[in-house]
Amino acid sequence: MESDLLAITINGKYDTSDVMNPKYAGKCEKLYAVNTPLEGWCALHNSLSGETIGLSYPTERLPYLGVWEGIINDTFVTALEPVTGALDRLDVAKLAGKAGVIKARSKYEWFLNLTFEGVSEINTIDPNGYID
Repeated sequence: MESDLLAITINGKYDTSDVMNPKYAGKCEKLYAVNTPLEGWCALHNSLSGETIGLSYPTERLPYLGVWEGIINDTFVTALEPVTGALDRLDVAKLAGKAGVIKARSKYEWFLNLTFEGVSEINTIDPNGYID
């Protein structure tokens, strides 16, 4: 499978090995940020075209960030998912102290801004969804 996708590793180098040889072909792998993000925003950015999908959200209501990626129907997919609890299995999340809890007959409100824009770089996304 040939790919024009680029992934940036932590050290800033471009790497396509995960895209070309995913761990679980035909499935997705989900990862979580170890700590609550300091700022409530994240984005997927194509540095070649400038196309960007940005999300902004309240970290006090959505304290965890999940990232999943993989190959589905021969297409590379990735998603950013701000969530109330980390780890998809409730028993494991409870053991890790990362389970989101909503009391019975209560409500839990939060917002999520989606921004689609062409930009050369991203420094931040404000709570209203504006990319800087």
